[in-house]
Amino acid sequence: MLNPQKGDVSFQVGEKTYMLRYSHLALIQLENKLDKSLMSVIGELSDVEKMRIGTVVAILWAGLQKHHPKMSYDDAAALLDEVDGGASAVIEIIGESFQRAFNASGTKGTNPPQREANGTGTGSGSTILRSDMIPNISGRSPPEN
Repeated sequence: MLNPQKGDVSFQVGEKTYMLRYSHLALIQLENKLDKSLMSVIGELSDVEKMRIGTVVAILWAGLQKHHPKMSYDDAAALLDEVDGGASAVIEIIGESFQRAFNASGTKGTNPPQREANGTGTGSGSTILRSDMIPNISGRSPPEN
């Protein structure tokens, strides 16, 4: 089931709907697949000069794992060929999902979570990953919460 609050984004290929979600497990799988840090991957995706199609496929594959766990890396590469607009369209979809995932909560990506106005959280700490660190690779405005 699609949950935009968790960063889910759906897209259509032919008659089939696919859903992306960049959960912590998906991000770990991505880092392990590419043997790179998340920020390195994001930096590569944000720079046309450094971007590799294999990285786009790995990011797509990782995001598909929550809702499509049987999807292999090779399946994701084949899917990239089928998406209207190809890699450019997939990068926009990935960007939207990243923006949603990292903007879903004011505390997501901080360790420990920052204290919110309602008193939840455990106090301020060093920020590991903030939504403002995620470039808007899609070129779209971030979704409203």
